[in-house]
Amino acid sequence: MSRDIDGNLLSSEKSLLNIHFTSVAAARSMLFVLLVLLPRTLSHDYINPCMDSPRIEDSPKFSKFTDYLNYSLNYKVDPCEDFYQFLCGNWIANTNDTLMNWEQLSPFRQMSDLYEQKQRKELASREQSKSRAIMQARSFYNSCVQAEEEWNLSGVSGVKYVMGKIKEFGIFPMLSEEPFDEAHFNVNFDFTWLLAYFNHNDTVLHIIVPRIESLRYWTKAKISLHPERSLFSFMKNDFTRNLQRTFNEFLLRLMKLIAADTGVNYYKTNAPPDILDLRIFMQKLHAIPMSYGSSPTMNLSEVDETVYKVNWTEYLLLTAPPTVHSFIAEDPPVLAPSKEYIESLNKVLNETAPRTLTNYVMVQYILSWLPRLEKKYRDLLEWFIANHDVPQRLNRSEMCFRLTNEHYRAAVLAMYARSIPTEIIRPLAETIIRAIINGFKEEIKENKWMDKAFKKAVIGKISRITWIILDHDLFHNNTALDELYVAHYGLTNQPFLDMLEKITHIRKTETFLKLITETVEPVWEQYGGYKFGVNAYYNPFTNNIEIPLPILQFPIFDESFPRSYLYGSVGHIIGHEISHSLDVTGRNYDGNGKKRVWWKNEWTKEYDKRTHCFVKQYDNVKIPLFNISLNGTLYLGENIADNEGIKIAHRAFKKYLAKLEGGLKSEHVDGFTQDQLFILGSSQAWCRKRAEFTMYAELDGGDPHPPSEYRVDIVLKNFAPFANAFHCSPKAGMNPKHRCSIW
Repeated sequence: MSRDIDGNLLSSEKSLLNIHFTSVAAARSMLFVLLVLLPRTLSHDYINPCMDSPRIEDSPKFSKFTDYLNYSLNYKVDPCEDFYQFLCGNWIANTNDTLMNWEQLSPFRQMSDLYEQKQRKELASREQSKSRAIMQARSFYNSCVQAEEEWNLSGVSGVKYVMGKIKEFGIFPMLSEEPFDEAHFNVNFDFTWLLAYFNHNDTVLHIIVPRIESLRYWTKAKISLHPERSLFSFMKNDFTRNLQRTFNEFLLRLMKLIAADTGVNYYKTNAPPDILDLRIFMQKLHAIPMSYGSSPTMNLSEVDETVYKVNWTEYLLLTAPPTVHSFIAEDPPVLAPSKEYIESLNKVLNETAPRTLTNYVMVQYILSWLPRLEKKYRDLLEWFIANHDVPQRLNRSEMCFRLTNEHYRAAVLAMYARSIPTEIIRPLAETIIRAIINGFKEEIKENKWMDKAFKKAVIGKISRITWIILDHDLFHNNTALDELYVAHYGLTNQPFLDMLEKITHIRKTETFLKLITETVEPVWEQYGGYKFGVNAYYNPFTNNIEIPLPILQFPIFDESFPRSYLYGSVGHIIGHEISHSLDVTGRNYDGNGKKRVWWKNEWTKEYDKRTHCFVKQYDNVKIPLFNISLNGTLYLGENIADNEGIKIAHRAFKKYLAKLEGGLKSEHVDGFTQDQLFILGSSQAWCRKRAEFTMYAELDGGDPHPPSEYRVDIVLKNFAPFANAFHCSPKAGMNPKHRCSIW
């Protein structure tokens, strides 16, 4: 339910094993830095009506800012006709990256690349730190990066480690020259042990085994049997013949590589027919309709009797630490999928041979290790992904950074927080946030269509909004930081795969303990993964806004930038998130994050009438290239946040401006007025450079954010101060007669 400020397709969310890898991040970020620092060589074809006013563009303190403006703006375009092209035209032209199919680049992507590059450099550093947590994170990262070279030197490959784990359990039918005794395979007993042994981390077997769900609005974690489809999203009913062949070829190549590396005669194995059986089973598994909506609850003993022909109590006892066994023995409640899903899955499993079930579990286990292994295995995985999804380059250092960030997130964030001037960034950002929250309340107070009771209710919710810039005090406290990783300190300097296996066990133990301990999920864990860095979020369950530090960097935030620009850039992002509190989803939750009806019918009726204006406005936008229209209903929540967010950010900006003395109010930077700078800042982050057909993927893929061109231009058409700031004529394309607004 968290809200994401940026809607672009940074990297595939649909790929095999949820691998998220950016491409050539270091090269891009260096090019980005060099280009924005080039001297200005552009001619100002657009004549700003305010150019004759006092200007301070030559002030050295704004040189970085003015260089960036001139790197981005296309002065040959009239902003009153197409503001997006005026704002982003040169940024698109100057961004000389070669994009792969379906890929796109944005300031958010560049910021993410810069953040990752900086953090990889920090992790690779041999500099001593007084924090054991930071030293352990560095040890893990460097062990990961160097593992491949060590395998090459020693002749002991990473895949031998993985296959050794399988051999400890028993025969891998697909690559065994020995017969598999199906007659003695007790499905209920052996399958339980098989699942327990190989469910070694959170990426394996979510489709058919329980997992522990720890959500922020629960005080304790819960056991859940809800299936997870993201592991093999390509396995759908419309699974094409071409993709079937690609999947078969992928597994055939994989088995040949493993056989060669482990001394198995591939041609004496049963791999080809086994792979065919496996693919048919997986198609059946993924053809089962997903169950949505509320989760029915069963006791664990009921699950044993009805779900998947496995002893799930035994499974949990085998995988959980002893301290949780008494909880499991008490027959706890389990979140289950629908009855129809259970019956369908039971049918598929009952008609599948034990040999195929065993191959399925063991192949899933191998695939979970694949990105961590030698380059030839990553190359094969990259080849497969490129044949069914967005191509991805599986650079080892990037993979190691993602992995380190996953297991040592607090330590990685602490390294970043300690490397930037948080004593400057935090107070300035906090001032803007407070001003915007107050601005939202004032916007409601001055509203013309709301009655007093409605205003009071809405202001009550706004007053309860909390926020946090994720520069946690713990990041600056070695003792507190080190306590998070006490169980890890004996792992330093161990072989990479050994270290990873033990860390996985530690994290699994920590996850199980959440079943019996009331804890609040740490903020740095609440939004996990690569996207944690450059983003902002609104959480309706807590009525809270969270701003990770990495979003407060150039070009969205820089302490040397004009404050008017920052009220636009940072302010619109914060205004966007705050506006989610009263969008079509947020309005269903009160100030305490409780889902309930707290609006009167007449309030809802008037609100819906005003939101319909946005739906109709975006529906009427046609994109000739693809012969398709925007989907105003799909975009409604994000469009409310964009359109209302800029208004409350502007109100806060005007309050700031009113406090300035004399000439400061009319000062210009690079010929732009304070109002114009605010507008430039409010939209700069939405610039996009796309590969061919990327916009079609956005439109066709269910992204709740409209394409960036319309995210800029339609919002500013609805924002009346824009036309005044740029002196647009009444007939200008960006100055419509009718505008949509809620508050």
